[in-house]
Amino acid sequence: MELQLHVCDNEYKSFQNDHLRDLWPAVGAYCNIEECGKNQFFRSFNEYKSHFGGVHKEKLTLYTCQICDLSRRKLQVLKKHLVKDHKCSEDRYRCIEVANKNFIDPKDVLALSVGDVKEREEAKQLREKVEERKRKAKEEAQETRYAGGGYYANSGSAAEYVCLPPDPNYVKTSGTDYGRMYGGEFDTNFFASNADNEDVPCALCRTDRATSVIMIPGKNTCYSGWRLRMPWISGFRTS
Repeated sequence: MELQLHVCDNEYKSFQNDHLRDLWPAVGAYCNIEECGKNQFFRSFNEYKSHFGGVHKEKLTLYTCQICDLSRRKLQVLKKHLVKDHKCSEDRYRCIEVANKNFIDPKDVLALSVGDVKEREEAKQLREKVEERKRKAKEEAQETRYAGGGYYANSGSAAEYVCLPPDPNYVKTSGTDYGRMYGGEFDTNFFASNADNEDVPCALCRTDRATSVIMIPGKNTCYSGWRLRMPWISGFRTS
């Protein structure tokens, strides 16, 4: 037996809105209409919703004051105007539809959706995790580190500098001689004003979108949030 289901346009549109729209990503997004390009990044769903309603709707609804003909797109804004400026009832307005001069046709692309209660909660938790990672990354970036290497007048030193932490672990070894590490200093004001004789800072850069594996000179332990992966090959840097 063949079953045929007939639905009206409004029912189908409602089904589209409830089931076919992509979810709003917790970290924010660009407009999902290709013609908009990547010109503006929306951090909140309300910003995106305001943009979509103001650009991708062919007709705009305006609320107009019946007393002074002031028009506003948001009804609550016009109601405040009626009460504050005219001291009258909030219902003294009329609705009109006008053509959207900035209209960009979304074609068959649907606006993003914020999802149901469970999906919004999951998105909120993900957003909080992302913000926490950003906060930790910012704190790590603010830690001062210093460029170090061999003495400029000594031959045979390593060609490249290393980025030294401000809190090295001092461990006594069995050797009779010492390795020598010298901090880098500016010898000119070319790079910044009053930089002459100041220490050369450096930064450890990483991304939260990929696995980070690094060697930290002067340390045989890990900072908070990091894990020692190959303790069997930890040792001493030679110079």
